[in-house]
Amino acid sequence: MRGNTIELQLEEGKVTVAGSLYQYDYGQRLILLGVELPVAYEVHFSNDTFGNSKTSIGDASGVDIPDEYLLNGNDIHVWLFLHEGESDGETEYHGILHVVKRAQPTDQAPTPVQQSAIDQAIAALHAAVAQCEADVEKYPVVIEGYWCVWDEETQQYVSTGAKAKGDKGDPGDPGAPGMTPNLSVGTVSTLQPGSDVTFTITGTAENPVVNVGIPQGAKGDPGDLSSSDIATEAETQDMIDDYYGGDNP
Repeated sequence: MRGNTIELQLEEGKVTVAGSLYQYDYGQRLILLGVELPVAYEVHFSNDTFGNSKTSIGDASGVDIPDEYLLNGNDIHVWLFLHEGESDGETEYHGILHVVKRAQPTDQAPTPVQQSAIDQAIAALHAAVAQCEADVEKYPVVIEGYWCVWDEETQQYVSTGAKAKGDKGDPGDPGAPGMTPNLSVGTVSTLQPGSDVTFTITGTAENPVVNVGIPQGAKGDPGDLSSSDIATEAETQDMIDDYYGGDNP
């Protein structure tokens, strides 16, 4: 076993296998030694001596081992049919490639067959998305108040004659008169200075009651009363005389 190749030594109908394969090691190639190889030959692969096998075509550089036969960890049977000419018929070789079982890697890359299926699925998805985008661009549109559809022949939108907005409907019936509530004042509370005014409504919709809380004003600073602001006895008598229009009896 060298790299991703395994050698089969062919001699007088016998097959000698050099090395082993490992389960999940995909991309392996079978190299045939010991005989003169034709331009092309058939190789049949199978995990059993009975049932179905898969045919691959080899050349002078060898033949690829199908990845699906490295999945289950079973040995791989190989049948070689080397075409040496119509008169000579076929020479058959049968060998067994030993596969060593191992734990399945969680980060194993997909096999070529699996990758091909993934690539095809991705390509189909991209094509579907592109088609959807193209279809969306050709959805009916409203132009000057009328629905228009895409015309493939003229490559433009044409009007269908259908209005995008219907005519204005008739006015509806008047609604029932609304209820006039019987509003009353409930409590009026004096709150501490600096408080916010409160306003609540209790009662019913027909008879709402309004409750108000009003903060008390803050107490002012005392005034500065000087002696010049106090009237004398004579000034007081003059003010009395002026009030009565003469001397006070």
